[in-house]
Amino acid sequence: MAGLLLLFIAFLSDALGEVFKHPPQLTVILEDASELLGLVLLVLGVNRWIKKDDERHATLHNFAEHDALTGLFMHWPYQEKAQSEFDRYQRSKSEFAILMVDIDYFKLINDQHGHAAGDLVLKRLAGEWQHSIRKTDMVARWGGEEFIFLLLDVDEGMCFQLAENLRKKVESLSTSIDDKSIQFTVSIGATLSHKEDISCDHIIDRADKLLYRAKRKGRNRVEINMDD
Repeated sequence: MAGLLLLFIAFLSDALGEVFKHPPQLTVILEDASELLGLVLLVLGVNRWIKKDDERHATLHNFAEHDALTGLFMHWPYQEKAQSEFDRYQRSKSEFAILMVDIDYFKLINDQHGHAAGDLVLKRLAGEWQHSIRKTDMVARWGGEEFIFLLLDVDEGMCFQLAENLRKKVESLSTSIDDKSIQFTVSIGATLSHKEDISCDHIIDRADKLLYRAKRKGRNRVEINMDD
C-alpha cells in the first residue's frame, strides 16, 4: 500500500513538473479550474436559493390556511375540501356530514373574565378537537366562537354519535385563568349530505339552521334532523 502511494506521489510530481515547465499551459489549467469552481458555486447557490424560496412559500401558505389563534383551518381551505367532498358525493353517493358548532354564552365569558379568557377557551377547544377527530375528518374556525366540522363516510347514526362525543367532551373540559376555573358548553347543528342538495353551501346553511335550533332549545345539545 505504501509502495502504491509512493508511486502515485512520484507520478503526480512528474506531471506537475511538466506543467510548471510550460507556464501558458498552467495558466489555461488554472483558468479552467476557476471557471469550473465558479460554475459549481453558482449551481449550489441557485439550488440553495430555490430551496429557501420553497420553504418561504410553504410557510406563507400555511399561515394563509390556518387561523393564527387556534391553529385550525380557516374558511377558504375548509370550503375547498367540503366542495371536493360534495363533488365526490355527486359521483359516488358517499355520504358526508357537516357540523356547525357554537360556544354557548361566549360573550358572557369575555364579559366576566376578559378577552384573554375567551382566547384561552378557543385555543383549548381547538387543541382538544385536533386530537379528537378522525384523520379523515376536518375542523375549521368559521368565525368568532363558531367552528365547523367535515365528517367523511358517515351515516346519520355515526354523525349523531360523533357530534354527541364532541359535545360531551367539551362539557367535561375547563380552563383556568387568574386561579378561576372556567367551564363551558357547545351547541351543535349536524346534517348529512342529501340527494336534494344543490351545493355545498346548501348543506352548510342547513347545519347553521340546526345549530340555532339547538340554541333555541336550551343549548348544550345536538340537533340533527330538520323534520319537526
